Amino acid sequence: MENPSLEPTLEPSKSPTLLPTAIPSVRPTAMPSTYPTLLSSTQPSFDPIRFALERLYNYTDGPNWEPKQWDFSSGDHYCEFDGITCDGSDLQEISLSDNRLQGPLPSEIGLLLSLTYLYLDINSITGTIPSEIGLLSSLERLILDGNSITGTLPTELCLANIFIDYDGDEISCTCIDTTYTGTTCSEGMG
Repeated sequence: MENPSLEPTLEPSKSPTLLPTAIPSVRPTAMPSTYPTLLSSTQPSFDPIRFALERLYNYTDGPNWEPKQWDFSSGDHYCEFDGITCDGSDLQEISLSDNRLQGPLPSEIGLLLSLTYLYLDINSITGTIPSEIGLLSSLERLILDGNSITGTLPTELCLANIFIDYDGDEISCTCIDTTYTGTTCSEGMG
């Protein structure tokens, strides 16, 4: 199909070229009909806490957690999930000690800004601690011992004087001079 806005022209000893006779407008004259639907008030709003919890569940083999389980399809608020404590609707604590978590921690854990206590000890968590965990300015206690976590704790965690227990894991803490294996970062901070 030919474009009616282009006319062929011939130059001596050259093949035909197409030159535009009019420059079309690049601005839309109306919004696509589907756009208002995406912003409709009937659509659920994005909940970063629920999103982060779903990522934690999916990254750490949530369907095989035991004894505590989370069911995101139930429609229950995350404050109703086993191992979660809230103050009103603010997530305060995740306690999933000895709950068969396995796999890496997702970076989205940094979205849990109101989190005060995180107990993930005695599981099979692997990989490194995501640097985004340093965004948790309300965090007071991070318990990770009994996993297979390696790497360096984010400086923000050490500087905040958070109690961190990672006994048995190969984790170093940048806020102190020594690499600790089998102790707490806060002990070396004085």
